[in-house]
Amino acid sequence: MKKIKFLSVLLAMLTAFSCISAFSTSAAETKTISSVEITEVPDDIFTRSAEELLYGLKIKISYSDNTSGTYEIAEDLILYGTAQDESTTTGLIQAAAIISVDDSTALFVSAANYIGDFIEFQAAAMSGSENYQECTERVSYPENYECPEIFCKDYLVYKINPDDTLTLINHNVIPLDLSTDEIIPPEIVIPETIHGKTVTAVADYALLGYEHPSSVTIPSTVTSIGEYAFGYCIDFYRCGDNHLIPDNVLDTRLSKKLAAADDDEKFIVRISLYSTTPRVQGNRLRLKYFKDCTDYEYDADEEEATATITKAQIYSMKDVEDISIEVLNTKTPNCLTDEVYDFSEYVNGGKFPARIAIYAVNEDEMTEACQSFSKKYFGGRTSYTTDGLMYMYIDATLAELEKASADELTAYIDVNTPEGIEYDLFKKLYYESDSYKTDVFLQVKYFEESTEKEYKTFARRYFSGCDYKILMCENTRIMIVKNVTKRDVMNAGSEGTYQINTFSPPIMNNYLSLVIYGKNGSAAQTYAENNSIQFVATGSEYQLGDVNLDGTVSVTDATEILKYNVELVAFTDEQKELADFDKNGIINVADVSELQRSIVNS
Repeated sequence: MKKIKFLSVLLAMLTAFSCISAFSTSAAETKTISSVEITEVPDDIFTRSAEELLYGLKIKISYSDNTSGTYEIAEDLILYGTAQDESTTTGLIQAAAIISVDDSTALFVSAANYIGDFIEFQAAAMSGSENYQECTERVSYPENYECPEIFCKDYLVYKINPDDTLTLINHNVIPLDLSTDEIIPPEIVIPETIHGKTVTAVADYALLGYEHPSSVTIPSTVTSIGEYAFGYCIDFYRCGDNHLIPDNVLDTRLSKKLAAADDDEKFIVRISLYSTTPRVQGNRLRLKYFKDCTDYEYDADEEEATATITKAQIYSMKDVEDISIEVLNTKTPNCLTDEVYDFSEYVNGGKFPARIAIYAVNEDEMTEACQSFSKKYFGGRTSYTTDGLMYMYIDATLAELEKASADELTAYIDVNTPEGIEYDLFKKLYYESDSYKTDVFLQVKYFEESTEKEYKTFARRYFSGCDYKILMCENTRIMIVKNVTKRDVMNAGSEGTYQINTFSPPIMNNYLSLVIYGKNGSAAQTYAENNSIQFVATGSEYQLGDVNLDGTVSVTDATEILKYNVELVAFTDEQKELADFDKNGIINVADVSELQRSIVNS
C-alpha cells in the first residue's frame, strides 16, 4: 500500500529541504554528518495534537570531526511544517517539519501517530547536496493506555461499540519494504480480542485501498461483515495488481483474461529476452517449454520473440529469469489500445464509439484527413465529429478501425468515453437503459484534494436522492454513491471534475487472488461464498470427537471411528482432524477408547 496526499507534502518538503541545504552551504564550509539520533521523546507524547506532535523531541547530530549538537524541536525553530489529523477516520495523526540547524545543516523531522498502537519518528539531517544521514525511532503505547473510541492496531483501525465490542472500520498505509523492489501483498490478520475487547464486525469498505491483500484471516467472533469490506485498488491510474499471473508476465488488461483462462486456451505473446545471447536463449525456451509451437518468430533487432502458446505453457516459464512476457491482441503491431479489442468482443462485431488521434497541425488538415478516413475506412459516413485536439470521433467496427490504424496519419485509436468516466464503468453502462442503476465511487482527478463539502455539493447536483458515503481511504478522500442511474453517471462524468468508476475489474478486483481464512460455518465463510472469494477453513467449529458433525460428542461418534478403521465409511479432512482424539496423528482404536473415557467422565 502507499501513501498519497501526505507523502506528496513530504516530498515537497524534502525538495525544499535540499534547496535550503544547497543554499546554506554556499555561505559556510560544509560539515560532514556522521549520524543522526533521536535521544528524547516527551512523556506526554501520546496526548499531543497534530500541531504539537513534534515539540520537545530532541535530535542529536554527530559530525565526522567528533563534534555534535542536540536540538530540541520548538515552534520558533521550524522553517516549514505541516500537520494532519485523521484521528476520527483512520486513527492517525501526522506531522512533519524542516528546521535550519545552522548555516550548513538542515534537519527534517516527521512523526506518524497510530493512536493506541505506536508513534514512529523519522529524522534526517543534510549538509550539502550529498551528505545525508537518517534514523527512525518507534515508541509503543503503554499497555494500560485507555484507548479512545477509534484506535489502531497493526495498521488496522477499530471503533469501540456501545456494547464494548470492536468493529474493524478502516486501515492505514503499510510502509513499503525499501530493501526490495518487490511489492508483497499484505496478509491481514484480524485478532479475536484487543485490549480485552472482542472484535465482532467488519464495516463496509474497511479494507478498500490501493493494493490487494493476499489474504484476510477472520476470527469466528466476527459475526457481521459489510459490503465491499475487502475491495481493493481504487487507484484510477493503473490497472491494479494481478497476483494470479507469474512475476515475469506484464500486468495488463489481457493478463486478467489470461489469469481466468483454462490451461489449454491459447494466447499470442511477446517474449523479451535479456540474455547476452538472446537468440540462443529464445531457442532454448522454445525447445523446453513450447516446442510444439508452429509460429515462433525471433526479431533480432528488438531481441524478442513472438509465439502463440497455451496458458499452461506461459505459466510453465514462471521461474525463468531474464525474460518478460506480454500477452498481445495481435502479432502485427498497431496503434489500437487493449480497450478497443476488449470492447469489440463486448459488442460482438457491432459498432462502438471510437476516438482516433490524427496527425494534423491545423483545422484544414484535420478536415481533409477526416474526409479521407471516412471515404477509405468508414464507407463515406458523415456521422463523425472532431475537436480542436485533432481527434475524430466515430462509431465503427473493429475491422474498420484496424484498417484505419494502418494509415500513416493515425497516432492511436481508443474507445471514446466521457472525460470523467473510467473505461470499465462506461463499458458496463453502454447497453443499459437510462433507468439502470449501479454503485459507483468518485475521486478527484490526478490526486488533487477535494473537501467533504465539495463532494457533497457534487452529490446534490448529480446524484440527488441517492445514498452516499464520504470516507478517508489511505489518506485520500473518496465518495461512494449507491444506486445511481446511467443518465446521472453520464451527466456527472461529462463535467470531468471527478473520475468515476464502478466496483468491477480491473479497477476493483473481483477477488480472484484473495483468500479468506476462517472457521467453517462462520460469517467469514458466508461472506467468501457470497462474493466468490476463495475460502480456506482454519479449524472446526465442532468439538473434538464430534466426527458425525451433529453438534454433540457421543457413543455414535466412537462407532463412526471404528467404521472408519475398517473402511466402512470415509472421512473428510475435517472429520479426520476431529477423529484423532489423542492428537498423535493416527486414527485408530486408541482414539475410540479415549473418546469413550471422555464421555463417561463428562
